Amino acid sequence: MYELRILEHNQEFNFTEYDEVKKCYPHGYHGVDRYGRPVYIERIGMVDLNNLGQVTTFERFIKHHVSEQEKTLKVRFPACSLAAKRHIASTTSILDVNGVVSTFFYIFFLFILRFCFNILSKYYMILSFALH
Repeated sequence: MYELRILEHNQEFNFTEYDEVKKCYPHGYHGVDRYGRPVYIERIGMVDLNNLGQVTTFERFIKHHVSEQEKTLKVRFPACSLAAKRHIASTTSILDVNGVVSTFFYIFFLFILRFCFNILSKYYMILSFALH
């Protein structure tokens, strides 16, 4: 299985192709929910895997996600905790599957989302994950 060297990833990852990736993989944080948690949105129905593979590599894409988790732990959670005046240690994630063909979603989920969740649960056990 593909192994990522998370522990060596102490510095901020320079994801130069971010704007291009955002066009073929719309995702990102947008505000907070009513409990003060950061809201993360992925518009899976708009993902263009062919262009994504041309714009970046799988390894860089995963490093970007890991870097975003580091940023969430070090920047977003403390900022949200300060604003909410209580400890915030979880996010609200919205997976917009509008326009997804079931086969596409299954393949996408297996190769990208499952891999990301495995990394996050292995190296970021402090966070709890639940899919609803």
